[in-house]
Amino acid sequence: MQGRAVRFAAALGVGVLYFVAGKLGLAFASVHANATAVWPPAGIALVAVLLLGRGIWPVVFAGAFFVNVSTAGTVLTSLGIAAGNTLEALVGAALVERFAGGVAAFDRAQDIFKFVMAAALFSTTVSASIGVGTLVLSGYADWTDAGAIWLTWWLGDAAGDLVVAPFLLLALRGKPPGAVGARDRPLEAVLLGGISALIATGVFRDLITSPAHYPLTFLCLPPLIWSAFRFGARETSALLVLIATIAVGGTSAGLGPFAMMSPNGGLLLLQLFLGTMAVTSLSIAALIWESKGVERALRERDERLRLSLEAGGLGTWEWMLPTGRITWSPSLEVIHGLAPGTFQGTLEAFEAAMHPEDRERLRASVRAALERGEDRMEYRVVRPDGAVRWIEGRGVAFYDGAGRPERLVGVCADVTDDKRADARVTFLGEIARSITSSLDLDTVLRRVVEGAQALTGSDSAAIFLPDAESGAMASRHSVGPWWHGFERLRITPGRGLGGSAMISRRPVRTDDYASDARVPLDFHVNSQETGTVALMVVPVLVGSEVAGLLYIGNRAPRSFTDEDETICVRLAEQTAVAIQNARLFGQQEAARAEAEAANRTKDEFLAMLGHELRNPLGAISSAAHVLSRTAGSNNASARASDVIGRQVQHLARIVDDLLDVSRVVAGKVVLRLQPVDLAEIVRRVATLHGGPAGARHVISVHTTPTWVSADPTRLEQVLTNLLANSVKYTPPGGEITVSVRRDGNQAVLAVRDTGVGIRPELLPRVFELFVQGDRSLERSAGGLGIGLTLVRQLVELHGGTVEASSPGTGRGSTFTVRLPVLAAPPDADDAARPATPAPARRVLVVEDNDDAREMLRNLLHLFGHEVHEACDGASGIEQARRVRPDAALIDIGLPGIDGYEVARRIRADVPGARLVALTGYGQPEDRERALAAGFDVHLVKPVDPEQLQRLLAART
Repeated sequence: MQGRAVRFAAALGVGVLYFVAGKLGLAFASVHANATAVWPPAGIALVAVLLLGRGIWPVVFAGAFFVNVSTAGTVLTSLGIAAGNTLEALVGAALVERFAGGVAAFDRAQDIFKFVMAAALFSTTVSASIGVGTLVLSGYADWTDAGAIWLTWWLGDAAGDLVVAPFLLLALRGKPPGAVGARDRPLEAVLLGGISALIATGVFRDLITSPAHYPLTFLCLPPLIWSAFRFGARETSALLVLIATIAVGGTSAGLGPFAMMSPNGGLLLLQLFLGTMAVTSLSIAALIWESKGVERALRERDERLRLSLEAGGLGTWEWMLPTGRITWSPSLEVIHGLAPGTFQGTLEAFEAAMHPEDRERLRASVRAALERGEDRMEYRVVRPDGAVRWIEGRGVAFYDGAGRPERLVGVCADVTDDKRADARVTFLGEIARSITSSLDLDTVLRRVVEGAQALTGSDSAAIFLPDAESGAMASRHSVGPWWHGFERLRITPGRGLGGSAMISRRPVRTDDYASDARVPLDFHVNSQETGTVALMVVPVLVGSEVAGLLYIGNRAPRSFTDEDETICVRLAEQTAVAIQNARLFGQQEAARAEAEAANRTKDEFLAMLGHELRNPLGAISSAAHVLSRTAGSNNASARASDVIGRQVQHLARIVDDLLDVSRVVAGKVVLRLQPVDLAEIVRRVATLHGGPAGARHVISVHTTPTWVSADPTRLEQVLTNLLANSVKYTPPGGEITVSVRRDGNQAVLAVRDTGVGIRPELLPRVFELFVQGDRSLERSAGGLGIGLTLVRQLVELHGGTVEASSPGTGRGSTFTVRLPVLAAPPDADDAARPATPAPARRVLVVEDNDDAREMLRNLLHLFGHEVHEACDGASGIEQARRVRPDAALIDIGLPGIDGYEVARRIRADVPGARLVALTGYGQPEDRERALAAGFDVHLVKPVDPEQLQRLLAART
């Protein structure tokens, strides 16, 4: 509420002041009743908008309207003139705020000139143009008089902005901090005002009559310059208003230097004069204010510098080159260990205080400062008590008028603590890096004892760790002088300073080792042989365990300080970290070795398990195929053979999944990627699972050619497991649908069945290892619960995803695989040539399992081949040399000479033979080893007879 009252009062004051000033200004109108060379309201309106904001415009508009409507013209012309006056104030304020600093326009000279251009010269054309245009168009002024009226209007408004606006703006802003006002120098202010009034009266009232009409207006400038220098822009603008008031009164009365022409012409010249005076005096005042601001900033900076030097313990010096006299500040004498006032003031005295190794460098630095103007360096000084301190100094040269160096001035700082801190931080950082970059404990311990010696300035240092045999502390690393039996020394709790540190778990130190009661007599040999006087022991703590002891010793009578102890405690902490890391590394290495051994044992067991299972499966598979070829019209035998074949394949697939899931989880599967038509793989695998007419399930396939980058063998494995899962959980007569389609940049493979479905609580875990839907004793579906886990792992290795969905129990399930699709299918290969019947081959079978060898021989006979056989490696090699077979089927796990060596020897004796590894070892490394031994093909038992027949047919 109070804020509104203040704003209302301010608005009312602006309106009243505008109206009174306007009526006063129009009293001087001569070329037209509405146009005057004296128009203070222009400055009033501009200041009002700058200080009170654009919302004051209605007050300005109302004031202008009432001034004009009460003077001359009509309501319409008054509205036009008021609009021009208001717009002039708004435009002028906007330009001043944008370019001239706003309300601070008179603080800087450059902003004053911008104010003149924006407000006094440009914005005033708005009011003059609108006002004169309104008068001419309404018939209240002739076109022939428009130019004179416009010039009068424009200059009157410009003078208002240059004379009245600065006074009001500076008066209402108040005195700036640090400025001198009339209240600070009242007598001088009164004197200045009186002199200004007398000069203005004498010049513009013709009190000075001789010589007549002599241009004495320049006499008005000195008081303004005086005010600018002694007071500032605020008082200068007030003097300007005082002089302008007297000058306008005199000129309008036909007096003064500008009364030589018409009254309006005289007032116009006067306004030009006043505007020039305003710009000149206010600019000078601003420049002086800026220079004083710089001086104040410099004084403040010098004061801050002095305080900083005193607070920072810095010292200053000055060297007068003509006399050779050097002056030190008391603080610099303290830095050098001297009592204030005792420095002798010569270069020789200065060099005598410097470390001998740094004197030549100092001389070079002085020469560089004289040549380049300045230089800085770090050097050491030796205090009277022998202490060495590091000093950082900087010198600046000053020259005489002839360019010769006259003196050197500089500042020095004691940086000893910084040097030590930097060295300490650097070394501790190196220790930390050593711990992280090296697991060699001895390397870290060596760096610790070297660092302890260097950072504390001690003569010797050593580190003790528990002895493996006795458990007592024994020396592990040492530097500096120790007695001859030091390596055999053993420290136990409670014995000596080290034993005390082991019990207290705190640092222990002594200043007189030889007489310290805690030191046993047999330990005194240390001081006798090495002269050790001071000793400190810091325990190395790993948790609550004392894992080591850090020793440092001095032969000089110098006690170890708290700072030395802090350094050694930090080093002991770093040592503890290194010991912990070494222990953890040892434990990790042992655990890794144990895990690798267990993993190797597991892999060897699984490989042997696969071999031992596949060997009988191979024999059974061959026997089943022999039965199927010889059953003739015996449907029961054919049916039994089919059952045996399917169950053998089922068992083989379980063995493959068991071995593969172990390798996939261990990250040992490497994909052999190539462009693959997913639709072709689906058709081929679905055909194998579809079975003959009358099978238990109906498998429908809906595909479109969709190419992906995949390992075809692993992709077949994924689809085989998905189909096997659907077949397993779909009752006879159920439907299984396999589809392949492209969805954007993905290939989508979906296997949908009408089987038993998946329970909702089982659905999120269906791809986890050993998870199965049927946990009853009946277990009609069978399986190990690893097939779907293998599916997910293989799909993710291809960069794809697999998900399962089911509406619920008894409503079937859907498995969806998504793989990245190839942007374009590969070029089509030549069409596959039609299969041709395999010609009869001479085949050697080397197999130690009698049943497997017999069944394989019978199967090959049925295919029409000539078969020779051997039951071990030696006889197999002999048979190969004798019969020189076209192909040899060789088991790997042969007694005596293994299959790899058999292959190498047969390859050497019968280079043209096709060698086929027929084995129960089916891991990738087994395949690579077989190919390296000279085999052409690696087949895993049980072998598919059709695949075997194709291999034999391919031999030419």
